[in-house]
Amino acid sequence: MRKAKTRPVPKKLSERRSWKGRGDISHYARKYVEFMGGSKALQEQATIAGKSHDRIRYPTEKVAHEGASGKFMQGLFEKRYGAKAAKSMGRAIQLHGTAPGPKRSGKEIVREGLFNADKFFEANGGYIGFRRPMFLGERKDRQEEAKRLGLDLKKPEDVQEAAVKFTLDETRIRISKFSDLSKIPKELHGFVKYQVAWQEKLKKGLEKRRPWAVNLVTVLFTEGLKKHPRALDEVIMEYEPVGRVDADFKKEALRYFSGDLWKEFTKRVKRK
Repeated sequence: MRKAKTRPVPKKLSERRSWKGRGDISHYARKYVEFMGGSKALQEQATIAGKSHDRIRYPTEKVAHEGASGKFMQGLFEKRYGAKAAKSMGRAIQLHGTAPGPKRSGKEIVREGLFNADKFFEANGGYIGFRRPMFLGERKDRQEEAKRLGLDLKKPEDVQEAAVKFTLDETRIRISKFSDLSKIPKELHGFVKYQVAWQEKLKKGLEKRRPWAVNLVTVLFTEGLKKHPRALDEVIMEYEPVGRVDADFKKEALRYFSGDLWKEFTKRVKRK
């Protein structure tokens, strides 16, 4: 196994944001804790956990990074925030890839906030239509897979084929993994359905090779292949839609970045 890297700042430009708005995982994690009636201290824990949740990343996505990140950060948190807060934040980070489960709703709101922000605000919805293909283009294991498939990533037609195949494969996995409502608290169902519907649009568009879907993932995958890709928000801002649907994806992605997606959450979710 190749050694993991600790990252005080994101090394991939697609994980940096120059966007002036508020929308990121830490923002939505904090807003969730506030929504659930959590104290200012718990809101701050959610913010810190959100900013630290991917501190350690492995060279491929085949090795889970959550546990390593949580343990690493908990040790640092103890020195600054004390054992109790460190345990709360460390546990949230270690488990941010695992749903808390319907019966535990409201019992660990820092963990819930981080999970929801990561999986339902970021990893679902219109924003992921841009982030996913760009991240796949950056991944060395996917570049190597393309070679094994006989695809030359210097040829535009092969780049397009790789972008469509890899994004479609990953989207199918994500829909299957995070859309089972029986594993999600009932009060979140409305928002989760709304977010997953964007992924369903992307999946169907790629399956039918709709021009908007092919163009969207190809442009972002191509950016990810660059030695020095631009910041993701910059790419989204400059993306030129070729149809109505990818124009809708762009509009929705900007709602995520600005923090306005929270309005959709509060409209579709009712606190117990």
